[in-house]
Amino acid sequence: MNGETCLMAKLAAAARTAIRGGSFSCELPAYVEELSFRFLPKRRLFRRMERTAASPAEWFALCRGDGLRDVLLLIRTRKDRRELLGFANTTPVSIAALYRDGSVRYWTGRWDFDAESGKWRVVYSEHPWQNAPKGSPSFEDNTEAFRGSLVEIERLADELGAGDFAQVFREARAILDGAAAERCPDGALRALPAKNLALYLAASKADVFGAMGSWNDTPAYLAGEMGREEEYGRVSDELLRQCRLAVMYALNQWD
Repeated sequence: MNGETCLMAKLAAAARTAIRGGSFSCELPAYVEELSFRFLPKRRLFRRMERTAASPAEWFALCRGDGLRDVLLLIRTRKDRRELLGFANTTPVSIAALYRDGSVRYWTGRWDFDAESGKWRVVYSEHPWQNAPKGSPSFEDNTEAFRGSLVEIERLADELGAGDFAQVFREARAILDGAAAERCPDGALRALPAKNLALYLAASKADVFGAMGSWNDTPAYLAGEMGREEEYGRVSDELLRQCRLAVMYALNQWD
């Protein structure tokens, strides 16, 4: 799973855990040098108040002070240009913040690489959500469809001679079926129910869409050489969609 989705997932899990009575904990991954938050300005009489937060904990405290009642991780599932997903700021992921007064706002991230530290500086910005859906949406368990997409793309990978990727898809399917992942997530993600955690870890393993060396690279060439571009595109798009659906169910559908 790419870093943009992973960091948003950690933040959403930390917030949902704290809202439900737990403690807030969101450690930054090693590749992030700094994470800051820019809130929409508030108006107080004739003044315009600019607000920022310099850490996830400060962000959550300010949101709670505004009446935050829940958060949802949202990822667009329609087809994207998969070949761009290896670059920063191309993953359509956001956090929706639901407030007790019925208002909804959402957060998106901007990633910039700091050559000096070799890490990323990330700024999350708040946006108004006009005409947001009422209430909290329900997210469906896509385990069976996800498993089916893994079986299909694993078979294609074997037939293309991309055995390393076929093994990755097999491992993702094993995690989905209850096998322990070799590396479990830290922090609030561990609070997910077992089924949700399995879906999240399987999606994290199966999301192989990046730049050079990814499923978008040599396997795409091999599919073209064998005249199977259409099949390759279809099963790749479907796996990406199922991964995103799995992550949204894992993060959003639990109490």
